[in-house]
Amino acid sequence: MKDHKELIEVPSLEKYKKIMGYPYWNYSTNSIFYLKEFEIGLQGAQFLFNITEHYKGQLTEKEYKQNKYMLWYFQLKLLDKLDRWEEFIEAFNKLIHMPEIVHPHSNRHITTDLHWQKRIGIIQRKIESQNSGKSVKHLRHKQLNEISDEEYNRRIEVLKFWMQHGQDIIEKYKEIHKDVIL
Repeated sequence: MKDHKELIEVPSLEKYKKIMGYPYWNYSTNSIFYLKEFEIGLQGAQFLFNITEHYKGQLTEKEYKQNKYMLWYFQLKLLDKLDRWEEFIEAFNKLIHMPEIVHPHSNRHITTDLHWQKRIGIIQRKIESQNSGKSVKHLRHKQLNEISDEEYNRRIEVLKFWMQHGQDIIEKYKEIHKDVIL
């Protein structure tokens, strides 16, 4: 059940914008982390990086910046969860030299984000511990191959439930809180 080798077609611009938009992006990325499908997430991120470049001329500057920012954020998080520490450091250092990767609303560079500032320090300490011969097994994230098929299937059922009922919950919330923008 954990093998996901399928051909993916290039989405239309409309479909691409839907994938990168709210709430689809949040549902998709959160599902990847919940299922621990980090490798699929990396493949998806690379695919979406390519599609973003393909549609660059048809996106507004804000859409392009926002999508690149979201994809880099997603990729860093995946590398962190996969415990690919050296790759994480390499990607982070690459981003330092990419001044265009800024949050579209705050205009702050991704590498100045407090979350990533904290994570880079933690990951550097993990690498130092590993290089000094200390055990780092307890510092690693739980991976897909460490959860049982039963647990994986249970997680799929939880996601199905939220996919089926999530929109109803959002609509009820909107009805109750008409003055709140989602």
